[in-house]
Amino acid sequence: MTRQETLKIMAVLKAAYPAYYKGLKAVDAEGIVSLWREMFADDEYPIVAASVKAYIASDVKGFPPHIGAVKDAV
Repeated sequence: MTRQETLKIMAVLKAAYPAYYKGLKAVDAEGIVSLWREMFADDEYPIVAASVKAYIASDVKGFPPHIGAVKDAV
């Protein structure tokens, strides 16, 4: 995934879990985006996006997915 595609994923997560990302500082957000971009650099955006949305659709705990959960779904 590219940086722009990673930002799209993060926007979806922020919309789905607004309380979790509330008050997140810019430097912390940048670190999150950089890590996700690096971890999914070899994965195609549509597949990662679908995996994230599937997680959100089935989530009953109310917490955003961690990288390993998305990687497992990919």
